[in-house]
Amino acid sequence: MPLVTYRETRPWAKAIREATRTRKMPPWFADPCCGKFANDRSLTAAEIETLGAWESTGATAGDVKDAPKAREWPSGWNLGVPDQIVEMPRAFEVPAKGAVEYQYFAAPTGFTEDRWVQGVEVRPGNRAVVHHVVVYIREPGSTWTGGPTKSDILTVYAPGSSPDVWPQGMAKRVKAGSDLVFEIHYTPNGKPVTDRERGGGAGIR
Repeated sequence: MPLVTYRETRPWAKAIREATRTRKMPPWFADPCCGKFANDRSLTAAEIETLGAWESTGATAGDVKDAPKAREWPSGWNLGVPDQIVEMPRAFEVPAKGAVEYQYFAAPTGFTEDRWVQGVEVRPGNRAVVHHVVVYIREPGSTWTGGPTKSDILTVYAPGSSPDVWPQGMAKRVKAGSDLVFEIHYTPNGKPVTDRERGGGAGIR
């Protein structure tokens, strides 16, 4: 359910209080005993207490003048306009039902020299049937087409994932002549559909 506006959120106040109190939402499974993790989206105790107090006092709307500006959601790539896009060579036909073996699709980067990539985003063609995607860097000379590998991982996608963006001074090296191999796990949802992944890279040097 969308939780963008007060009207959309108010009916779920009690469920929000319970889900945040028990830390089911937002999902974050790293053990807090072991330091601070990058991209930690778990709520603080004060934030959880605020949500609980809001629900227990009637979940009122508050004063409109205190509301933050409406968020502007990107309509395309979350990374912005990619420096380069690498696409699966063909679409895959996902059946209506049954188990689908992991699928592997190799796509050339076209790099004629070693490049450093600072940000990566995977965009499924049909999010409803994509369980997750792992994008590997297949270096020149390798003929690997699937299964266990020592190839470096460029990025991983699962529903809810954010693009991988590394801070200044950090990037992934992709050697000249490398391919990207998309390893995809599909989950049929009752009707046959097609899917074709794209990967966008930013900060390519």
